[in-house]
Formats: sequence, C-alpha cells, structure tokens
Amino acid sequence: MNASRFRNLYVPSFVLRRSGATEALGASPSLWEALAYSIIVLSVSGIFLGIIWARTKRLRALVLIHAATDLLPNLAEFANVASVKN
Repeated sequence: MNASRFRNLYVPSFVLRRSGATEALGASPSLWEALAYSIIVLSVSGIFLGIIWARTKRLRALVLIHAATDLLPNLAEFANVASVKN
C-alpha cells in the first residue's frame, strides 16, 4: 500500500512539470503514460525503500538512499549548471 502511495506522488510531476523527458517518457507524457511508468518502474523503488524501512526503521537511511538515486544520475548536469553560475 505504501509503495503505491510513493509512486503516485510522482505522476503529477511527470505530467505537469514535463519531467518525463528526464525519465525517458518523452517531453509531454499523457496522464496514462505517466501512471503506467510509475506503476512499472517506481513501484520497484517504493518496495525497496519499504523493505529498508521495515528492517531498519531508520528514516535517515531512506533519505540518503532516495537522495543518492536522485543525485547520482543527474550529477554531471548539476555540475554543468553549477559551473555556469560561477
């Protein structure tokens, strides 16, 4: 149940912020495409984080894992943006 809530939090961002391009959904995914993607792909990470929580009960571990999965794939782009601003 919690994994489905976790993945459903991302569906609006895929559609409204057009962040589907960074997630291989294309520049303007439909609501159904975003929902299908979240069910197939994000459920896995939600279940994984749920297992980590059930075993450790440490929120800090979940925050660090989630941050790493967001930061590492986008690190090169972040470094480019940071160097342009300086």
